[in-house]
Amino acid sequence: MIKLVVDFIASNKLQISPSLLDQDQGMKRIYITLNMNKIVQHVRNAISDENAESLVPIFDSDRPIRSTRDMRTWYTGKPCEYTNKSHINFCVYDSTWEMTESLELDRNPHVEAWVKNEHLGFEIAYFYQGVIKKYWPDFIIA
Repeated sequence: MIKLVVDFIASNKLQISPSLLDQDQGMKRIYITLNMNKIVQHVRNAISDENAESLVPIFDSDRPIRSTRDMRTWYTGKPCEYTNKSHINFCVYDSTWEMTESLELDRNPHVEAWVKNEHLGFEIAYFYQGVIKKYWPDFIIA
């Protein structure tokens, strides 16, 4: 990735505005350094777009139906509670805030279902100051 960014900076593809900054090599290097996150993100997006493949699920033909009953006993010192509207019947909480919120989700008539976003990989990508960032919500609610 570093080599690709260095090659991109050395190419004539990088347009600096206002053009006065492009004439002085010292100012150009400072400007590029201050905007390095944007440059790296631009190159990364170009690589991702060109190499994107479709996601295809792979099913286990030997055991097509799985169950949590095959899981070993798991012990924790964190607070735990039974749930009603989550597909997981027993939830482990990282804080009392999470436990309070989940109890409200189970109680609230406007909530049809919910799950704690733990090891699910659900993330929301967003741009902030020219850089892609990720937000991982604590819960997914329907």
